Amino acid sequence: MIATTRLPYETAKAYAAFQAYVALGDQRSQHAVARKLAKSRQIIGRWSARWKWKERIAALQVTDHQQQLDANARAKLEAARKREAIGLRVLERGEVLFNKMSEKAEIMLDMPSANVVESPDLRPGKKGKLAHYHPANASYFNAAARLAEAADNLGRLAAGLPTSNSVVTGKDGASLGAPLEPIIHKVYLTENAASREARKQFGKRPPEKMRR
Repeated sequence: MIATTRLPYETAKAYAAFQAYVALGDQRSQHAVARKLAKSRQIIGRWSARWKWKERIAALQVTDHQQQLDANARAKLEAARKREAIGLRVLERGEVLFNKMSEKAEIMLDMPSANVVESPDLRPGKKGKLAHYHPANASYFNAAARLAEAADNLGRLAAGLPTSNSVVTGKDGASLGAPLEPIIHKVYLTENAASREARKQFGKRPPEKMRR
């Protein structure tokens, strides 16, 4: 039985009354249907009992609920597929950028650190050439190093590897292990008769010492 379809032998008037009953939603009642259709309460009551309005409404509600669950499941699946597609595009874009940035960084880093310019030696009695060294701009190589680092991070992310700045921690960022006791301790020397005698002989008071 499909809740909203007409049942075998159900009269057109009885089915129209049932449809009015369904359309009332949460406000539905036999009295409301009787008022809407200008029928007596007794007739509506007989139709409701004979054609199982309550059972059909219960089945309709179950169907609606299942349809809503199915719709939610389909929406979640579609959203997951979209996220996956976006993630794949991001990874592919990261790989492309990694290749381009790596190539660019390598070209920049291959540039000579200084330019050599030759000029005639105009000093008296000299016939050769003079070499003038012009160091490259340090900011250029700094930019190349930053570009190489950014390319490395992109490549690691695209490959699912941790970046160079990753830190492994426990839950909520907590440390994975108990703090270690320090293995280096300072030992402060205090004055005593022996140290005073040594200071008389050698001058200064011994400085602080570090001992493992």
